[in-house]
Amino acid sequence: MKLNKKEISDYVQKFLKEDKSNDDITSKYFIGKKQKARAYFLTEENIVLAGNNIVFYIFEK
Repeated sequence: MKLNKKEISDYVQKFLKEDKSNDDITSKYFIGKKQKARAYFLTEENIVLAGNNIVFYIFEK
């Protein structure tokens, strides 16, 4: 199934709203709005990562 950018955006917004990611008091206090982060996927074996565009979009948000 291939999702377009609008569908991805809608799903991500729904998921983040469900998690109440904007209401986390600890994150609001310790993480600045302009702060950047980097993430790595570390596995013990070779993998195939599906849904890269969705994962990257979530990290951007």
